[in-house]
Parts: sequence; structure tokens; C-alpha cells
Amino acid sequence: MNKSLKWSSVGWGWFRSGPVIEYPSLRGDFVAFLESSRFNSWYVKCMLNYLDKYVTVISGPMDVVRIFSRLTDGQQHNLSRGLRNLFNFLEAQGFDEGYLCVLRKEILKDNCGFVVNIPSQESVYRVCR
Repeated sequence: MNKSLKWSSVGWGWFRSGPVIEYPSLRGDFVAFLESSRFNSWYVKCMLNYLDKYVTVISGPMDVVRIFSRLTDGQQHNLSRGLRNLFNFLEAQGFDEGYLCVLRKEILKDNCGFVVNIPSQESVYRVCR
């Protein structure tokens, strides 16, 4: 597995590209890593199902963006857990931490919380009339 980084050009500039991550070839070792981490078996199964369904090869940050762009919020939530753990596994295997951080930044954050709409006194008075 080539872990060296190279400089490549894309349309408007230069970027630093990293190793290609081929999830199907890493899956067996990744499962062993998850089992050694003592995760709940349901949690592991859920992460693996989403990774198996949506991830094949990641060759750069745009691949992560493309993976998440077609998913619902719930799917993004489950896949983000799997990808973060996959990147942790790769880091433990000696992959470049800087490159993995670039990939991690492209994982969407969960939409959480709720919108608090506090009406003004004027709108409350208007409704009560």
C-alpha cells in the first residue's frame, strides 16, 4: 500500500493528494479492529452495513463529499460514525494523520437541536385580540 503523498493539479490549482483507500480490501482487518475496540455488536453491524453500501474507494476529499451528498440526514449520521472509525483504524495502521484529518473535515456534522422561535410581545398581543 503506497502511503506517500504527491502533488497533483486540478483545474484551477494544486492540491496534495494522498493514498487511495480501498475499503473492500481493508474490511477484514477493520472488523478485527472494531471487535478489539469492544463496540456494541449492533453498532458495529450498523457501521459496516453503511460502509458496505456506500463506500468503495476514497481517493481524496471530494470522494467523501460525493458519498454524503446523496444521503438523508439519518444515513449521514450512521455513515459518519463508520467513516470516522475507519479513519481511526487507518491512523492506527500508520496512514498519514494530516491526510486523514483533511478527509475527516469533509464528513458532515449531524444536524441536531431545534429551532427556538420566541414571538415578540407585539405578535402575542396580535394573536390574542
